[in-house]
Amino acid sequence: MKYEFVVGLRYLKSRRREKFVSLITVISVVGVMIAVMTLNVVIAVFTGFEELVRDQLLGFNAHALLAKPGGYLTGYEKLIKEVEKVDGVVAAAPTLYGQVILTSRNRVSGVLVRGIVPKDTQAVVDLQKFMRQGELSDLGQRVSAAVDGRSLSLPGIIIGESLAGQLGLFKGDSVQVVSPVGSPTAVGIVPRIRRFGVAGLYNSGRRDYDNTLVFMNLRDAQAFFDLGDVATNIQIRVTDVDNAKAVAEGVQERVGFPYLVEDWAQLFPKLFSA
Repeated sequence: MKYEFVVGLRYLKSRRREKFVSLITVISVVGVMIAVMTLNVVIAVFTGFEELVRDQLLGFNAHALLAKPGGYLTGYEKLIKEVEKVDGVVAAAPTLYGQVILTSRNRVSGVLVRGIVPKDTQAVVDLQKFMRQGELSDLGQRVSAAVDGRSLSLPGIIIGESLAGQLGLFKGDSVQVVSPVGSPTAVGIVPRIRRFGVAGLYNSGRRDYDNTLVFMNLRDAQAFFDLGDVATNIQIRVTDVDNAKAVAEGVQERVGFPYLVEDWAQLFPKLFSA
């Protein structure tokens, strides 16, 4: 028998006159077992919580973003080709952001528009799994909606289920989109107003998204905001999410100044530092 086992057994057993020593040994062993078990449970709970939060965020957001501080991305298609050459990058897609006001049935809500290319974005972020009605690809098609008793063919928009409830909207309804940044005319600044058809409803499981974020086709968003062929950023998907920082640094090195590339931990620093 090995020396370690001999010593262990010697102190685990007691003589007849030393039963109290044996009791102390049992209590000590049980105490260590409970402490280790508690530590493992706590670590497992926090690890699971971190993974849950990360999966919820990254289920709706890219692993990394490329942007141009203080301006829009022009020639983004060429940039995407450069990004996809970096090792560890799975796919990349352009996105255009803008703030608008939705009005329907005398109800108003301010939201953030995310203009996307459905097919390219689906390769970066699996938005289709959050769809409750309609398909993500419907953004590229016209929606038949009734407006003042007439059936019109409108560009599509996808909104959250909770926002749809607030505005009293259903799939196939029309909604008026108003941009607070108007267009200059001979009589002054006139707000941009356009009707869109509700092409689908999504539910991300997070009210901060469902109440404030809507999706448009990239071309429709560019036309509505009158910005031309530009994007706000490029969303990037990487092979290993835990290696996103290294991949983002590789993309940054390839594209250089004046672009800025950030991984998901840099995009949500407060949450993940907590």
